[in-house]
Amino acid sequence: MADAVTFMRNAKDQSQTELDDIKKSIATGTEELNKSIEVARRAAEMNALSSYSTYFSSEATAHKHAAWGWLVATSVLFGGTICLARWF
Repeated sequence: MADAVTFMRNAKDQSQTELDDIKKSIATGTEELNKSIEVARRAAEMNALSSYSTYFSSEATAHKHAAWGWLVATSVLFGGTICLARWF
């Protein structure tokens, strides 16, 4: 009977040790998974920022060309107004 009790205690201790090892392994795996998720999240953010940067650049170029067009049109109209004011 004492052997059975000792056997059960040893089995319990061994099971507890294995369970603790499994818990540590899960915790380590969870940490690694969280790190991987964070890296993937940062990569996705950089990709999104890159695409927004490209879009912003093309919009800025379009606005720049439009601004120069307005400057030329305004200058021509101003010059025309000055010429008409002198003429009359």
